[in-house]
Amino acid sequence: VFCQELLTSLQERHGSERCTITYETTCQSVDLRGQRVRTSQGQEIQYDLLVGCDGVNSQIRKILVEQGGIQEEHYLRDS
Repeated sequence: VFCQELLTSLQERHGSERCTITYETTCQSVDLRGQRVRTSQGQEIQYDLLVGCDGVNSQIRKILVEQGGIQEEHYLRDS
């Protein structure tokens, strides 16, 4: 639901031709400097904004931590 709401908002602001969600594939690599993603299907996608909605074991987050120097933080829910 969140991804669809985000996509709708982005399409309204920037036009539907500039905003896409790719399903049924995985991220194989991210070129942070060149702003390109390569998918498991061999597709190369140029991006302005990369949003990883790929869950708790996020490949996007892993790449950002390894290549981009982003610090990963973990939180536990207080029950």
